[in-house]
Formats: sequence, structure tokens, C-alpha cells
Amino acid sequence: PIIKRIWTCSMALFAGGFSFMLIGLFHYMIDYKGWSSGVKWLRIYGMNSIAAYVLGEVVNFRSAVESLSHGLAQYLGDWYNVWVTFGNYAIVFLILWALYRSKVFIRL
Repeated sequence: PIIKRIWTCSMALFAGGFSFMLIGLFHYMIDYKGWSSGVKWLRIYGMNSIAAYVLGEVVNFRSAVESLSHGLAQYLGDWYNVWVTFGNYAIVFLILWALYRSKVFIRL
């Protein structure tokens, strides 16, 4: 659990119910209505979700982003952490996008 002190049975049921409602909403919007524009990034993440998880857990891209943009810390202030987190996810996404374009999919 992300927040252990509030992780109770009622919290698990609430989060699970909310997740099912979102899945149902996305299923309705994408599969029934055909609104698929703007969700290609979800397909890129979903096709190599194992690679995304392993890259996020094993490789520390945050340090690479901090090394490349250390001078921005004085200008961004408190938003510097947001910038570093965005850069981390952007690097992971670019790697997943390259895998998707090359038609390389990791499966178990």
C-alpha cells in the first residue's frame, strides 16, 4: 500500500470500486463509443507494461534528469521535483515508444 496508515478494509473496497468504475467508463468510451483518439500513449504503456515496470524499478532515470537539468533548480524552485519526475517518466515513455515502433513486445 502507498499510504499504510489509512489502508483499511474500507479503503481497499473504496479504491477497488473506484477502479472498477473507471475501467467500466473507459471500456464504454473506447470500445462502445469508439473514442480512441488521445489514448495511444496508453496502448504504448500497455503493450510493454512489464518493461515499464522493470525500467522504473531497476534503472534510476531521475539521477540522469537531475544531472542534465541541475541548473534549472534555482529557477523552478519547488517545481523542480515535478520537472525531475516528468523527465523520468518521459525517458521511460521514449524507451517504450521505441520498443513499440520496433514491434518488440516483452511477454511472459
